[in-house]
Amino acid sequence: MAFRLPSFNLTVNIWRTTTPLTNPPDVVSTCNLSPGRLVTMQGEGAALSEAEAGSVQAYMIVRLPANTDIRDGFRTFLARGDTVEIPAGTLRYYYVWYVDDIAKGFTNEHRFALVVKADAGWPEPIP
Repeated sequence: MAFRLPSFNLTVNIWRTTTPLTNPPDVVSTCNLSPGRLVTMQGEGAALSEAEAGSVQAYMIVRLPANTDIRDGFRTFLARGDTVEIPAGTLRYYYVWYVDDIAKGFTNEHRFALVVKADAGWPEPIP
């Protein structure tokens, strides 16, 4: 069975690193947001220390249609790439850390980005 494209069920707003979030987005696209493969972490203690909690970063995976113009920091050696809001209009901002293609050259080609929550804060409760 061939690998199937994900359902692009959400809208994403994409801003370049130099574009203020108060401006309209540079790109608007459809996407799929997921944590990838769901697994649990095992450890000795049930609670994290403050130092451990401050270093934990969970990446999410954003899948987008092929050739969507989303950029990471590798193109110009920036600390990070674009800022995205998923779903659009919710104030749930993420920083883009890595972008590449899946199934390049095949009929199921699409793009993916690893993103992490932006440090600007999210609305509460999370929409």
